[in-house]
Amino acid sequence: MKLISKTISYYLLICIPLLLLAAINSYYVTKGQIEEVSNEVVGQELMHAQVLIQNFDKPQQMQFGFDNLSSIKITNPHKDKFIWSDTIIYNVFEKEYEPYRMAKMFYNSNGQTYLVTALKPTLEEEDLMEGIFSSFIVILVFLILAFFLVSWLIAKKLWTPFYDTLSKLNNYNINQHSLNHFENSTIKEFNQLNQSLNKMTDKLYFDFLQQKEFTENASHEMQTPLAVVLPENTSEVSEI
Repeated sequence: MKLISKTISYYLLICIPLLLLAAINSYYVTKGQIEEVSNEVVGQELMHAQVLIQNFDKPQQMQFGFDNLSSIKITNPHKDKFIWSDTIIYNVFEKEYEPYRMAKMFYNSNGQTYLVTALKPTLEEEDLMEGIFSSFIVILVFLILAFFLVSWLIAKKLWTPFYDTLSKLNNYNINQHSLNHFENSTIKEFNQLNQSLNKMTDKLYFDFLQQKEFTENASHEMQTPLAVVLPENTSEVSEI
C-alpha cells in the first residue's frame, strides 16, 4: 500500500467516528432547538388564550389556533399552573399519528377557572434522524472524495522531490557518479534524505576507486614475474 493511501485510511479511521459523534450531537442539538421553538409557539398560544378569556362576556368554551386543536374549557377551581408534555394525534389527511408539543394551563378569570390546552406539531423523530443521517452520508462521501483529491494534489506537488530521488536511486550507475548527484529540496525531510544519499554514494564511489586502483596496481605488479617466468618456460618447451 502506498504511503498516501495508508495516510488516507488513517484519516478516515479518525474522521468517521468523529463524524458519527457529530451526527449524534447534531441530533440532540437540533431536537433541543425544535423543542425550544415549539415551546415558544405554544407559549404564544397560551398568551393568546389569556387575551381571549379576558374578553369573554360570559364563561364559554371554544377551539382556537390555526388547526383548531387548541382549546379553552371550563373546569373546576384550580390553582394557576402549567403542565408540559409530548403527545401524538392522528392526522386524518396523512392517515398517521404525528407528534405534538402540548401545554396545559389552568387560568382563573372573573371567578371562573379555565383549562387552556395548546398544541404545536413537531418534527417527527424518524424524519429528524433521516435528515441527519442523509446529511452524514453526503458529508462522508464528499470528505472521502476531498481526501483523495487533496492527497493526489499533495502527491503531485509535495512528493515530487521524493519520486525524483527514488528514480535517480533506481538508475544509479557508479561509473557515472558525478551525474547522479541528489539535489537539495525545499522540504526539510527530503533534503536530509538527499544529503544522506549523497554521503552514501560518495563513500561507495570512493571505495570503488580504491578497489579499482588496488586491482590495477596488483595487475601491474604481477606482470613482471610473469614476464620472467614465461620466457624460461617457452625455451624449455622448444628444446623438447
